[in-house]
Amino acid sequence: WFGLESAMDVPLLRSLVVPTFANYPEYFNVTTTQQQNSVMKFCFILGTVQLSLACVMNIRRKTQEKDLSWVADLGWLCAICALYFVVLYLVIGEQVNLTPIAAVVLLGFVLVVCFGGMSPDKTFAQGLKAGLGNAFTVFLNTISAFGNIMSYIRLFAVGMASLAIAQSFNLSLIHMALGFKGPLVVVGILIMLVGHGLNIVMGLLSVVVHGVRLNLLEFSGQLGMEWTGTAYAPFKKLDKIRK
Repeated sequence: WFGLESAMDVPLLRSLVVPTFANYPEYFNVTTTQQQNSVMKFCFILGTVQLSLACVMNIRRKTQEKDLSWVADLGWLCAICALYFVVLYLVIGEQVNLTPIAAVVLLGFVLVVCFGGMSPDKTFAQGLKAGLGNAFTVFLNTISAFGNIMSYIRLFAVGMASLAIAQSFNLSLIHMALGFKGPLVVVGILIMLVGHGLNIVMGLLSVVVHGVRLNLLEFSGQLGMEWTGTAYAPFKKLDKIRK
């Protein structure tokens, strides 16, 4: 609530806060580490679900087209779900059994290598040969898939930055407002409103910008969608004169 710690003293506002996501977790007997880990885990879950959705969409489309490369997307689905636990292990220190996770990642890698080159206009041998030829690229893309899940932590960073700005306004501007007397109190209130208003607008813009970036890069990359447009050439000479 505008970064105000005193809002936690209001029963109604406090009841609407998710304890593990609270900005002031000590009011809910939650440590700061647990709170931060919960928010980061939520971001990683969001990323894993979105990237997995791209794999499911590919599988559905390719099975309808009778394209055997849908097995490669199944491999990506397995690898992404397994890499999620690797991210939890490396970032927030969650205890996981890495042996079965490594086996699933390896299974996904093999499926992508063996079936990634398949297409309706190729024989099985031709598709297998094409897939084996891209084995090193698949290895790099597997590492990239790990990075794609990690990219969703930017949503956590945006939230932390917005909270820090709100707290800064509360600490500095409240002291400034307390120094005003008489009608100048209205000026202090306006400063608080403008400050928090700008923070809210920047927060909305940040989420939109990072959301668009995650959709256009991570999600679209996993979906196999390429974004193209018209080249910007403001000084290009036209071949024909417009009438």
